[in-house]
Order: sequence, then structure tokens, then C-alpha cells
Amino acid sequence: MAKFYVESGSFRGVVDSGNAETAAVWAIHRVMQPPRSQQQTHADGLFRLQDDIRVSEKGFGRSEAKRIETRDAFSNWARLVKDVHTDETFETHPSHRRTGCP
Repeated sequence: MAKFYVESGSFRGVVDSGNAETAAVWAIHRVMQPPRSQQQTHADGLFRLQDDIRVSEKGFGRSEAKRIETRDAFSNWARLVKDVHTDETFETHPSHRRTGCP
């Protein structure tokens, strides 16, 4: 895993990730999370993303940063969330519970 510096609009973050694309999806995930408290809402405000997410292994504001379309990262994030939700629903449905049989 490499360390990636991810930025777009008012968002900046650092994440260990396997590649730039998954680092961009992580940024979408962070932005889409609701604030944990009313105090956090006032302190942080809302993030605004630009049309692209810039991802670099060297730091913020780097000219060589990879540019990933925000809409592509969002689509990948939405697909991941849907897949996770579908798996959770499948696992918790009574007819799909594991019986412990080998």
C-alpha cells in the first residue's frame, strides 16, 4: 500500500491505498459521510468537490497528480456501497443465514 494525497475543491486527505483510483473512491466516501455531531457540522462545513479529484504520492498541489473524474469515482463508490448493502441484506435475511454446516 502506498500513501496518497487526495484533493478536490475544499477536500484534502491522506490515505494508504492500493492505487490512485481507490484513493479517489475513499475521498468520495469521506465526503458522503454525515457529520458525527452538530459541532462538527459547524467546524468543518460541507465539502465541495471539483470536476476532478487529484491524487499524488508526493503531496498536495503537485503538477504530476493523477486526475480522476469525480463522477467516475462517485459511480465506483455508489456501486461499492450498493454491493456491500446487498451482501449485508443477503446475510441478514432469515432464509440466507449460515447454518454452520461445513
